[in-house]
Amino acid sequence: MFFRKKYSMSMQAADKTLQNVFDACNVSHNSIPFDKIMLRSRAETKLVVAFRHLATLFLIIAIVSPLFFSRDTSFMLLNAAPGQPVVVTDHQLYDTAFTMRLMGRDILYDEIKAIKDDGAIIFPKLVDKNNGVVTFPYDGSTLTITVPAGGGYTMTALLAEQK
Repeated sequence: MFFRKKYSMSMQAADKTLQNVFDACNVSHNSIPFDKIMLRSRAETKLVVAFRHLATLFLIIAIVSPLFFSRDTSFMLLNAAPGQPVVVTDHQLYDTAFTMRLMGRDILYDEIKAIKDDGAIIFPKLVDKNNGVVTFPYDGSTLTITVPAGGGYTMTALLAEQK
């Protein structure tokens, strides 16, 4: 069985020994103080290096993770639950218009409207009953869109800027 003897020496003695080695080898003396060299070598332990790599990995994951989520516009549309008489299957927000595609039974396209926060009623500028597409003029304000259907059912959707 082999035992390793652990040697220790003071910082002054280690610094003097290092300077003697430099002198013996005809090399210029170290410009960094010996205590700073020792401090740096202690900071480079395996645990510190492992945590540095782990932190780098987490940083890369944090930077790349948004790529794995679907990009949504800065607006939100709340629509009817699946199985209801009227469902918004697709929507698109443009600079001056909001378009949504509806699917359902007995949709009353002539009665679709939107109400602004100030109470102003906005009617669609385009209604395509064959494809279920409805387009509203949009100026950036919040719209409460109502889509009536047969049997007294009315779907209400809110178009509002997310904060």
